[in-house]
Amino acid sequence: MDNAFTTQFGSHLQGVYSCFDRVIVRGYIHPLFCEGGMIRFLRSAGFRTFTNGVMRIFTDQLNAHVEKIAKREGIDILWWPSVDGGKNGAKQEYVEKHFVRKHDRRKGNFMYRIIADMERTQSFATRTLQKKNGEPFDKLYKCSKIVKQYYIYFHDQYLGGPCYLKLSTYFPFNAEFYFNGHNAVRLQLDKQGIGYRMHKNPSPGFKTCRRFSRLRFPSAENRS
Repeated sequence: MDNAFTTQFGSHLQGVYSCFDRVIVRGYIHPLFCEGGMIRFLRSAGFRTFTNGVMRIFTDQLNAHVEKIAKREGIDILWWPSVDGGKNGAKQEYVEKHFVRKHDRRKGNFMYRIIADMERTQSFATRTLQKKNGEPFDKLYKCSKIVKQYYIYFHDQYLGGPCYLKLSTYFPFNAEFYFNGHNAVRLQLDKQGIGYRMHKNPSPGFKTCRRFSRLRFPSAENRS
């Protein structure tokens, strides 16, 4: 808030705003993390057998939905091994280098690109066993397997960009959401006309404390 001191000397004051840098939120459908929960889900969907082919139906539906979104947005789905193949943040760097700078002047919600890759994750599979009477049955069990992962890179009107939503294409369909806290703060500063200087890793340094005291972030109600 303004007071006599900031009113008189605000133009000569500087400050630093601390915030989270890389924020990752992981999403899980908890009932799908055990065999019993998987069987109950498949039964509720109308299935009486629990084969790999049945679980593949849901994977095919997710793949078709992502492809539909990419077509609607007019963007490509890039196959990561044929693009770069790097690790440990290389996807983020690739998107920032090749796509973010081209869209610097765009505002609001839009997508940069979708990157597909194969990664190992906890999942499920089935195998056919025999009962004591010789009758076959399908056994559902947990396993570790390599499945396709989608990284959907986008710009958000409140959080800036690039953010990404990572979707696993096989049960239990884990998800991961990433955004950069510094980008979110910078976006609000630009909207409200508050001067600042961004450092590479530390938080932004602000030139005018008086104007910075008026910084406001949209509430959850205003984002809907």
